[in-house]
Amino acid sequence: MTSHPPSPAADDTAVSAFRDSAADFLGAADQRQRVRRLQDAPGGFDRAYWREIAGLGWLSILVPEQDGGLGLGLAEVCAIAGQAGYHLLPEPFVDAGVHPAQLLAALPAGARRSELLAAIAAGDAVAGVAWQSRMGQTEVEMPEAGAVRQDGRLALSGTLRFAQPATGADGWIAHVRLDGESALAWLPAGALAQAPAERLAVDGSAQCDLRLDGASVDASALLATGGAALDALARANDFARIAQSAELAGIARRAFEITRRYLCDRVQFGKPIGSFQALQHRLVDGWMQVELAEACLREVLAQA
Repeated sequence: MTSHPPSPAADDTAVSAFRDSAADFLGAADQRQRVRRLQDAPGGFDRAYWREIAGLGWLSILVPEQDGGLGLGLAEVCAIAGQAGYHLLPEPFVDAGVHPAQLLAALPAGARRSELLAAIAAGDAVAGVAWQSRMGQTEVEMPEAGAVRQDGRLALSGTLRFAQPATGADGWIAHVRLDGESALAWLPAGALAQAPAERLAVDGSAQCDLRLDGASVDASALLATGGAALDALARANDFARIAQSAELAGIARRAFEITRRYLCDRVQFGKPIGSFQALQHRLVDGWMQVELAEACLREVLAQA
């Protein structure tokens, strides 16, 4: 099967290398069978497979070179995300490999930041970003969840919603209100006093609400406050959305190819149903939408 993921620059050696590496690795296993097998696993992912992904360098792409990463950018991320979508990878590449890595990379230097970046790049930590307080929130704003300083610790309260990865994650970078301004703090899963309330998103992936009442973390878990926290979070959200667009474009391409193959193979009234003009028109419409989506992504990456 030939893969056609969106690529920002076909002649870019690094982008092509990552795209081909992802196609070879993901194509070596039946990812659809893995999705079914992992449905009941915590978080819906396999940690051993996640470490294999880390070994390929995928989780190091956005980690700065001074922090032991590759120091590359969005084009390389999207090359992999497109293949992750095309092959239906169940592991949360965007949620745990792109979003937190980009957020940490944009934050001021610090021991906890460096520790988390190293753990994410090595595949030793499955981390997410918990930043939404309410349904329909699409932009970064002052969070409803809060934190107060108590004897060298941060006592947390409130709820952060729609966190991904969900159950099975080692922790989340939590966006909370501290001293009247935005703050980002590392929240280990074990620090929660209440189990995350998990649900399935529309795509079948797991997400959860983090109920922070009764949770506390060491003051050293504080990563950034004020404008530095807001700017880094907004930029990381943009990176994650573009990477997710690449993933969705890959899914759309795969869905189109499966549909086209079915129209060629399914016989009705003595002929393949793909020979019926009404279905041909619908297939062309689908092809146009896939091509337009990939073209839009290439345009975005060209200007990023």
